[in-house]
Amino acid sequence: MLSALRKKKPASGAGYSVEGDDSPSRSSARAAAVGSSKEEEELRQKMTSMRRTEVGNITTLRGKQQNVTESLQDRTFTRWINYKLHAAAERSSLASGGVGEPSTSALGVQEWTDLRSGAQDAEMFAGLLEVLTGKRVLRGPKKTGPVSDFNNRANLEEVFTFLHNVEGLQLVGTGPQDILNGNMKLILGLVWVLILRYHLQPMLGVKDTKVNATKAMEEFLKWVRKTVVAFPVAVRDFRSSFSDGRVLCSLVEAFCPGTFDLKKIDTANGEQNCTMGT
Repeated sequence: MLSALRKKKPASGAGYSVEGDDSPSRSSARAAAVGSSKEEEELRQKMTSMRRTEVGNITTLRGKQQNVTESLQDRTFTRWINYKLHAAAERSSLASGGVGEPSTSALGVQEWTDLRSGAQDAEMFAGLLEVLTGKRVLRGPKKTGPVSDFNNRANLEEVFTFLHNVEGLQLVGTGPQDILNGNMKLILGLVWVLILRYHLQPMLGVKDTKVNATKAMEEFLKWVRKTVVAFPVAVRDFRSSFSDGRVLCSLVEAFCPGTFDLKKIDTANGEQNCTMGT
């Protein structure tokens, strides 16, 4: 009788551990839990990958948009520079009684093919400044042959000294080395400062040469609105209002009637419209 009682096990939970219980139901529960954990981890990995891809796509798109913007500004600013050089050559030709098509070479300056190469060539840059200011920039005689990198850098430093000490331009954060490094953002900013000082301010009647860029931009925006008032475009700022290219094309049309049929301009293709406008 005592032997039988000793052999009889109490019910589960009455003092015996069940940790080693490998019943089918518990095995299935553990398998389900493991499977669920793997699915959650896979889902997290997929979501992380998707976020990284999305961020990468946005970064790539922004990079492309920046490249397009820089390319448009490069072409536009280069055309402004060459316009100034040709206008000076024409004035010089008329003053000397010359005949035929005036050439910038008669002034001892060269046309710019793009901003980077033009700004990096100190003598070309100095030639532009001499046309804009009517003042001598480089103190030494102009070279007729190739200029060494050392002399070119020295001349470029002289150009910056002229801009700062003679013309009073505050070029914060931009120096000769930035130009030689081909930093397009700073080169574009430098040329924009020249456009403000030597084109927009005189055109807008702003006599204070120390007027800040914000004030000059406000005056320029007023001029744009007044110029395109006859066209069905709204000019609020220089970013969103110019993004589809219609304002730019309207400006061209205002000065060169018949260049564009503004009704046929596709507002969804801003890049092409801006390219046409420049």
